Amino acid sequence: MNVSVSVSQFKAQCLKMIDHVQTQGDVIVITKYGQPAAKLVPIDAPSEETWFGRGAGTVCEKGDLYGTGEAWDADQ
Repeated sequence: MNVSVSVSQFKAQCLKMIDHVQTQGDVIVITKYGQPAAKLVPIDAPSEETWFGRGAGTVCEKGDLYGTGEAWDADQ
């Protein structure tokens, strides 16, 4: 259900409206001078995926990462 409220009404009841969107799942359109300016929507449920280790196995090392490819006097 979409509900339209003015900026001044939203400012006065912001926390109450956020709670309503979170619990009821409604969408609130915030208007400024009668024109839609913003939309307050519920977020999706948090994903069970973890970001840790997500890129494992996607990088391929080629050659010596710390070498310059040049022979140094200290290597002799």
